[in-house]
Amino acid sequence: MEGGLASWNGAGKALENAGQSPQLSESAYQDLINSAPVVLVDFGASWCPPCKKMEPVLDQLQKENAGKFKLVKVDGGNDFDMMKAQKVEALPVFIIYKNGKEVWRKQGLTAKEEFLKFL
Repeated sequence: MEGGLASWNGAGKALENAGQSPQLSESAYQDLINSAPVVLVDFGASWCPPCKKMEPVLDQLQKENAGKFKLVKVDGGNDFDMMKAQKVEALPVFIIYKNGKEVWRKQGLTAKEEFLKFL
């Protein structure tokens, strides 16, 4: 299926062994994006090669910008309802919120410098 597993989930199709971990609720997501003035949400998954490739970039961003933003990771391998609610159709997807409002969104590999323009 074009778009991979994220598209499969977005179409509401079932997965074997899905739902073994509790899913992130909409209210919990709202609490997270309002928990700091600037929040970077990372929709990724442990089985996603581009997501794994982005981990060092995110780690470096956090180290170099300590205290400037909060990083929230959403498990695209588990939180299917949240992916659908946020219209995430492929992984990874990064969303930056300022004061609870979405100001930037990007799908795929992203350079550190691009994040810095919006953090």
